[in-house]
Amino acid sequence: MERKGAAGQEGSRLRRGYAYIALTTLLFNSMEIALKSMAGRFNPVQLTLLRFLAGGLLLLPFAAREPQARSWAENRLP
Repeated sequence: MERKGAAGQEGSRLRRGYAYIALTTLLFNSMEIALKSMAGRFNPVQLTLLRFLAGGLLLLPFAAREPQARSWAENRLP
């Protein structure tokens, strides 16, 4: 019985990982379109600053939370 729960949890983690990869690809590729549309209005240094500021603000809640101690076996992929 316990084996099914562990397999379900691994499948959930794997699906979440694929969703993060898809989201990252979508955001990375849409940034090219947004940068080309704003290229004439902003300085490239300003665009880079805005990109890193937005990314930093987005990642700040994840960096601020308490890290959870995990063993190597829990972090590896199946």
